[in-house]
Amino acid sequence: MAAPGKKIEITVTSDSMSAFAGGSVHSRCSCDDAASLVREALDNAGVVYGIIDDLVIAVAKELCGNKWVRSMLVAAGDPPHPSTPPGATFFVKTYDVSQLPPEVVSAPRAVYSLIVRYIPDPHVVKKGTVVGKYEKSRPEKEGIDVRGRTIPVSDIMPSGHSVNCIERGLAYDDRTEEIAALKKGIVLTNGNHCLLLPVTRNGAFTIDVSEDRCAAFVEIYPARGSGKNPSKNSIIGALKKAGITGTCDRVAIEKALDGLHETSAGACRVKAVEGKYPVNGEDGMIDFKVNLNFSSKPKILPDGRADYYSIHLFENVKKNQELARVIPPKQGVPGTDVYGNPIPAQNGKPVSVRGGKNVVIDTYDNSRWLAGKDGHVYFRDGKIIVEEVLNIEGNVDFHTGNIAFVGDVVVTGDVCSGFTVGSDGNICIHGTVEDARVESKQSIVLKSGFIGTGKGTIVAGRDVVAAFVRNQRIIAKNSIMIAGEVIEASLHAGKKVLVESPKSWIIGGISSAKKCVRAHSIGNESGVFTRIEAGVDYFIEQEIRTITATIKKQQEERRGAERALKQLMREETARGGLSGEKGVVRARLSVLCSDIDERIEALKNKRSYLKDSLYDTNAEIVVPGTAYCNTALSVAGTTLLLHDDYRRTRFYHTRSKIKNRPL
Repeated sequence: MAAPGKKIEITVTSDSMSAFAGGSVHSRCSCDDAASLVREALDNAGVVYGIIDDLVIAVAKELCGNKWVRSMLVAAGDPPHPSTPPGATFFVKTYDVSQLPPEVVSAPRAVYSLIVRYIPDPHVVKKGTVVGKYEKSRPEKEGIDVRGRTIPVSDIMPSGHSVNCIERGLAYDDRTEEIAALKKGIVLTNGNHCLLLPVTRNGAFTIDVSEDRCAAFVEIYPARGSGKNPSKNSIIGALKKAGITGTCDRVAIEKALDGLHETSAGACRVKAVEGKYPVNGEDGMIDFKVNLNFSSKPKILPDGRADYYSIHLFENVKKNQELARVIPPKQGVPGTDVYGNPIPAQNGKPVSVRGGKNVVIDTYDNSRWLAGKDGHVYFRDGKIIVEEVLNIEGNVDFHTGNIAFVGDVVVTGDVCSGFTVGSDGNICIHGTVEDARVESKQSIVLKSGFIGTGKGTIVAGRDVVAAFVRNQRIIAKNSIMIAGEVIEASLHAGKKVLVESPKSWIIGGISSAKKCVRAHSIGNESGVFTRIEAGVDYFIEQEIRTITATIKKQQEERRGAERALKQLMREETARGGLSGEKGVVRARLSVLCSDIDERIEALKNKRSYLKDSLYDTNAEIVVPGTAYCNTALSVAGTTLLLHDDYRRTRFYHTRSKIKNRPL
């Protein structure tokens, strides 16, 4: 144990092969006393073997200085040594044979420019250079740790030289046990074998053929130092010897060889022979003549703005319209490889397509697919299909954009404000129509109502059926049938307006029909002004208004031309004639006035003819319920304002008057 005031620490490594001493003494002492303290501490720590006296003295000297001493080595065990077989130890850098391709390793003399492709900056030894030493075997020896315990050889991994077989290019001297190079080259190892690969400074080349055998490449390695580059004839001869029969690109080979003399660049790769590549046939395809790229994205206008009302969700087609053309496959063209062997080409495969519902094949060209009926076309599961009915699941809004279809349309939801639904067929809307435009060349059915702020319009080529209408406008070539109320609406029918349910009425607005207006009740007890017209053809009336506006515009144009003509005539009288250009203008104005007069006369005749068929004196207004006061009734152009309520009454025209009789 350390004396009082003195502390010596001993540290033994985990493998018990080394011991370290350190610490301090708190009073001055001699070097011998300090050494005794260290040995005493070693003995107490169980360190009995391998104590190194010189190192103990060195620690003691440090302790005499009355200062803290860090741990210093004072004892070391003897490690065990396994038996070592004979083998070579190299003084120069060696390379594994796997770093080079077999053809380079087996060559009598490898080209330096080729070696650097695989081994950058290889270490080349000169002839006679001692590259290593061959050591003899030694027996195994047990070890002892610092605590005096024996360490058997079996506790450590066996070791030994990995190379013990010397092959070509290297010589072994039994007397000096040295290994020397017989030629200039690099040392290679292959497992437990070693050899010298001779190296030449001359240039060389290699030939390789592409995997598809349609091209033969020559890779030329330049000479180094005083070496010589390969010749063009040697390269061409090697190609022929390899069985490559294609036309050799002599110009490319010459250019590559010239480049080797001009620069010190690395290897140069050149395509020396090229075969004829096969051309595979093209598969058949469907050339669609319609746009089937449906998308919920809005249309982008030329100015960059997005039109959310225009979305391509379907593609309209008309009967006999070309939908697609089936393009047949093309045959392949065989090729020839660099060995002169034919290379087969793949022929194209026919496309698989079938005609689905309402799709027919052209009688005169069976590659053309035509629409059998009007509708919308789509391609699904290898079939072209045309559907006559367009089903819109949900609302017509920004998810669908405006709808314009050539067949029937069914909307399961609402038609939102600002949108348009157009169809060449019938339209059926399950939801409500807001301030939107719905137009059909056939009939329109609204299973719910038509409401809004007066900005909505429905136009039908035949009939319109709706649950109710508020503040909106309906125009139908045939009849308009409303199951519920009509409030502040405009109804215009080519034949009849029927609002005859016991719980229906017309309040406010205007309702007109050519043949008959039949409403259960008209107006209300509050006296809201309501106008009902029968015996007036709304469509002829609108055409007359259009003709009248056109006549007015033509008359204004006529007056302008006449003023210019009179001005020229006054100038002609004053000057006794007109110049050539003004004379031509005067003649043109005269012709223009005559043409306008003819157009106006034709329009007036047409308007007169239409006025003759504008009214129908056989029309009537039928009110099974009540026609309230302050209701204006017009039959065949004659108007009657009701000042009293009328119940169960029929109103009709006779002798330019409106008469009534009870139902």
